[in-house]
Amino acid sequence: MFDAIPDFASINKISDLRQGTYSKVCSEYQNAGGTAAILINEYRYEFEEAPCVIDLIVIDNMEFVRAADFIQIQSGQWRTSTGQVGPTLADVLPPELETFRLVEETKSGDVYVGDGRFYIL
Repeated sequence: MFDAIPDFASINKISDLRQGTYSKVCSEYQNAGGTAAILINEYRYEFEEAPCVIDLIVIDNMEFVRAADFIQIQSGQWRTSTGQVGPTLADVLPPELETFRLVEETKSGDVYVGDGRFYIL
């Protein structure tokens, strides 16, 4: 949603989000052989502990890139960039994520959402 990925389309829109500041945590996961990676950017609204927006980028061993975003909608459910809805984030994340291990996690800059646009702070 916030990451610029060429040719990536999503039904999730910035205008779906609450106005305010979102903090960002970046996590990198790798498969056992280190030949593929999943980058996850989690965004937390204001001072909330749980993320409500996730950008996910998968880079496989052939350097093929897939992207998806996930947004927690008003009902509390999670919606994917393709429109799939699930009761929890785990229900809509790619199943291969379970086989990857976390290798790095860092807090990054904040993002401000307002007027249907976002601004990197």
